[in-house]
Amino acid sequence: MNQFRRFTTKVLQQKPYSTTNATAAQIDSNPVPGIHVGILLTRKPMILKQLSEFSTSYLQFKQSQKLDEARPFESEFYFKRGTTAESRWLNVQKLNTNKHVPVLQPAEIDLVHLDKKVSQLQFEDHPQSLNRKMDLDLYLCIKNHEGDWIFPSSHVLQSELLHEACQNRVKDLLGSKIHYWVVGKTPIGLSETKNEKIFYMKTHILAGSIKSDLNHAWWTKEECAQNMKSDYYKSVCDMLIE
Repeated sequence: MNQFRRFTTKVLQQKPYSTTNATAAQIDSNPVPGIHVGILLTRKPMILKQLSEFSTSYLQFKQSQKLDEARPFESEFYFKRGTTAESRWLNVQKLNTNKHVPVLQPAEIDLVHLDKKVSQLQFEDHPQSLNRKMDLDLYLCIKNHEGDWIFPSSHVLQSELLHEACQNRVKDLLGSKIHYWVVGKTPIGLSETKNEKIFYMKTHILAGSIKSDLNHAWWTKEECAQNMKSDYYKSVCDMLIE
């Protein structure tokens, strides 16, 4: 009898099924027509950019100028002539046998050479490698069904904001082995066609890799211009960094 009462109480406490709630949930799970979220996934530079010949010459000039202006003051600046303090300082200088102080000359200033292993990775030319072009920004591009290189994009549900849709679609499109960070809640660009609008969200890859069955490549801005269709590139080029 007690078991029957507990079962009856549990059934009565359950909320009745509502067709209104079910309809609302179904509507929220439908994609918004004509609206897509674009994923501008970026790999930031891992090493400093190599200086140009002009930048190197300029830095050498500034260094030599700094050395010329750094001449020591005369002793009278620190000690009054004829005082005991001056005589003590002169006696100490007589005991100092190492009078030659090596100074780095402008001609001796060289660029910092990369480690051999880092240098080899720097010139790796596999388009799917995250280690290529380590001094530049790389952007993830994928091939669509028509064979064109584009940035990843997907649908937006009616219950989602743009940054939420970006977070939910990243692993759906790119796999579960990627760690990323969506920068902000505001899109940084818009690509518009007759039938759809794509709002691009800036995203950084922190670690991991893209799933192997996805035809993708990591391009620089210059390589995006070379491989993408001109109309598409014009609509997204303002979002990219050199």
